[in-house]
This record gives sequence, C-alpha cells and structure tokens, in this order.
Amino acid sequence: MKKIIEHSPLLAALIIMDLVLVVLLILSWSKTQGVLTYILDDPYIHMAIAKNFALHGVWGVSPFEFASASSSLLWTLLIAGVNFVFGVDGLTPFRLNIIAASMLLVLIFYILKKHVVNKLYQLIVMLTVVFAAPLPSLIFCGQEHILHALLSVAIMYLTAKLLVSDDAFEQLLYGAKSKRRYEIWLLILAPLLTMTRYEGLFLVFVICVMFLFRKRFGFSVLLGGLALLPLVVFGLISVSKGWYFLPNSVLIKGSLPDLTSLNGLVLFLVRDIKNLFDVSALLILVIASIGLMIWHYQKDKKFWTESNILIALFLVTAWFHLQFADIGLFFRYEAYLVAMGIFAVAIAAVKIDSIWIKVKSLSDTAPGLIALAVIAIIIFYPLYLRGAYSSYFVPRSSANIYNQQYQVGRFLKRYYDSQPVVVNDIGAASFLGDIKTIDIWGLANMDAAQAIRSKQYTSEFIDVLAKLEKAQIAVVYDDIGRAYGMGGIPDNWHKVGWWTIPENKVCFNETVSFYAIDPAHADTLRQRLRWYAGELPAGVIWGVE
Repeated sequence: MKKIIEHSPLLAALIIMDLVLVVLLILSWSKTQGVLTYILDDPYIHMAIAKNFALHGVWGVSPFEFASASSSLLWTLLIAGVNFVFGVDGLTPFRLNIIAASMLLVLIFYILKKHVVNKLYQLIVMLTVVFAAPLPSLIFCGQEHILHALLSVAIMYLTAKLLVSDDAFEQLLYGAKSKRRYEIWLLILAPLLTMTRYEGLFLVFVICVMFLFRKRFGFSVLLGGLALLPLVVFGLISVSKGWYFLPNSVLIKGSLPDLTSLNGLVLFLVRDIKNLFDVSALLILVIASIGLMIWHYQKDKKFWTESNILIALFLVTAWFHLQFADIGLFFRYEAYLVAMGIFAVAIAAVKIDSIWIKVKSLSDTAPGLIALAVIAIIIFYPLYLRGAYSSYFVPRSSANIYNQQYQVGRFLKRYYDSQPVVVNDIGAASFLGDIKTIDIWGLANMDAAQAIRSKQYTSEFIDVLAKLEKAQIAVVYDDIGRAYGMGGIPDNWHKVGWWTIPENKVCFNETVSFYAIDPAHADTLRQRLRWYAGELPAGVIWGVE
C-alpha cells in the first residue's frame, strides 16, 4: 500500500492517459468499421518499409527495390524487428507508442521524485506532458515522435548531471562512478536519438558545444562522432544504391532557409519568431524558461547549475528547430520540444523556495485557492488546449485515412498486387497494396525527387516516368500541381473514376481520382471500381466516367 501511495501520481497519470486513449479508440472505431486506423498516411510508410525489410530484406516501400523514404531509421527498425519476431501487424506502431509514452512518464516521475516530494506537483507536471505533448494523439500518429521526446528528455538530464560545476558538494552528491555511468548512457543514447529523427542532431550539437566550453574536448568529439555514425553509415549505403546521402523525405519536406537573397535572409532571421508565436505552448515555455534562468543566475552567480543547463538545452535546441525544421499537424514535430520545455521548467521551478512559500500561504484560504486556480488556468491553458484540440480531431482524421488511403490500399491489393502503380500518397497504398510503388511526390522515387529538386518536374516528365515503369493506372489527386510546384496530371491520361470522402481534415484533397495511363486499360479499371464501390464506407461518394 505504501508503494502504491508513493507511486500514485505516476499511476494516476498513466490511468488518465489510457482512459483518453480508450475513449479515442471507441470514437475512432465507430467511424472506421472497427479497424484501428492511424490519423496520417505517413506511419504506413514506416510500416511498409519495415514489412519489406523483415520479410524480404529490402529497405523500401516496395519489396522490389531500395528506397530511402524514411527519416526515422530507429523507428522503422523497431517495427521491422517486431515484424520479424511476431509477424507483420498493423497495431505494432500503436503498441510501441504506448510503451514509449509510458516510459516517458516513468522517467519524468522518477527524476521529479529526486527534486520534489509534493505528489500534486508531480501529477500536474506529468499530466501537462500528457496533454501538452500531446501523447494521446501522438500515439494515434503511429510515428516516432514520442520516442524522440523520451530520448531527448533522458539525454538532457544526463547532460545536466555531467556538466554541473564540480564543487565539493556535487562531487559528494553524484560521485565519480555516477558520472562515469552517466557518460556511458549518454554515449549510448545519442546515436539512438539521431536515428530516431535527424532533428536529434540539434540537441546533440548543443550538448557537444557545452562540453567544449567545459573543456571536455575528447568527450565532445566522441559524442558527436557516435551520434553521426549511424546516419553516415546509412547515408553511404543510400549513395551506393544510387540515392541521396539524406533520406528523400528530409530533402524534399525539409525547410532549409534560402540565404541567397535579401528576402530569404530576412525570412531566416524572423522565421523562429514567427514559428514560436504559431506554437503558443512553446512561447509560454520559452518565456518561463528565460525568467527562471535569470532568477537562478542572479541567485547562484554561476551558469553551470542543473536548472540553467536544462533550460539552455531546451532554449537553444528550440531555436535550431524553429529555424531549420517544421512545426506540423497534430503538433508532432515540436512535441519533443514541449516535453523538454515542461521538464526543464518543472525542475527549475522546484528550486525557487519563495514561490512555494507564497503558494502555501495562498492555499490556506478560499480566495487564495481561487487565485491559484485562475493563475494555473491562465498559465496552462495553451498547453492543455493542444491536447484538447488534437484529441478532438483524432476520430475524424482516422476516418479520413480509413475512407481514402486505407481503401486505396485494399483496392490495389485486390486488383493490382505486385504491379506498378502511380500514387502520390504512398503509405497505406504500399503497406496494404503490395504494389510496385511509383511515387510522384518523390519520397520513394529517385527520378521524381531529382526532378522536383531541380524544378524540372513537369506533366510530360510524370507521363514519361509512368510509362517507363509500365504502369497501367494512377491513383492521385487532380491538383497534384499544388505539391512542390510540380506539373499537373498529363493530358493524355484518361480519368476513369473518383472517390470523395466527407469532412476532410488531414488528406491532401477530399477527392482521389483513378486514371488509366494505358487507354486500353480504361474499361477494366472502370469495371473494377464498380465492383469495389459496394465495399466503400458509408459517406464516401464515388463515380466513374
């Protein structure tokens, strides 16, 4: 009983997260005929590569050829490992995310226990992570973002322990053996972080610079080298296969600044400010972090304290991300920054005794409690709003993917198994359809990627590419020209049919169209669309021409 009470904040946070997940599952299943469907097409890209790697030894969305289409090497390898041992299962990313989310809460709880005994404070911090990250919708994303947050928080904590000022008290508290253990763990986790997402290089770079400032030159070089090693190895493998050194998803979807013009330079200088104001939760955490750092520095008269190091890691990493990377749908790309910021602020705020004296005095009276509640609502409202907003759209987004991409995958599996098909959303089509994927958005097709990057991607090029691959049909959006400035649908392709989903939230377009690239195949495609129409979910409008 004593242990249960001692761990009650952790248990409460885990139960609340699981309850939210159960509610979202029930609501999503009601819209997807009981099929767990992720809220984006992207996780199915990882799943397709993992399936082909486990079953065929091929790192690609199709079992026929290599394709550098995943920007998360570790996440794809984890799914592939589970596939190899237990068999291919569409629930694997969901289960892995639940494990990662639980481990994140466990990690934060046990670190907090070392700094504060107040169980209410521990619970508030963990619930803020649950709803501000936000963990439930990230679990439904089926991607690596929670794992990224878990590794980032662990690494920043280890770094703070290693970089604190070496005074007598800290040596006594932590000891040489403990620091050696922290170093080993940091060297192990750093390459795992960069393998999880390439943005992990931001945090590793900041850490390496900090070690240089502390005159730990050898360790800094070793840490940076180990973090880069798996990316370099994969890059060399990719180049040997005729692909870019970096994954196509990083090169095409990335947001590197244009510094060749005055306008590009100005946008570069203000980009982080704009992105910061677009993410109100990060803005609050940045303001709170700066305030806490100033307070601690004035009090301690030194920078190298645990609180200041944690805050500095968060602030500088956030600057790099906002400057060079994206913020995205369902708050997934900046989720690790939110987790880092909450963690850093929570640790730093614990050490301000004057705040807790005032909180305790206010809590003794009813007006004081009301004042505390109002202050808490004002401070945490944008953080918790992230969770409410993203959770609200989970069932609808699952329905979007199920009604469109999932059905496309099933249709292709039934009628075009192992055949070349032109698509623009490659995830579910490749994972479920088992097709030879011709990706005209360039994530899994090198010819398309090169044309897009050189700004020579025209309708004529798309037509030549499809015919070289001997594709009979294309399943694409009519307005593909909106993506990456590419050309539109070739004029000589014959539109045969279309599906339109209701209440679109996450799909590029609510209508996906079926084209016959080979005119002789138009009647066959039309007939197959009619056959499949009876299996389309309720609400999906279809037609043939």
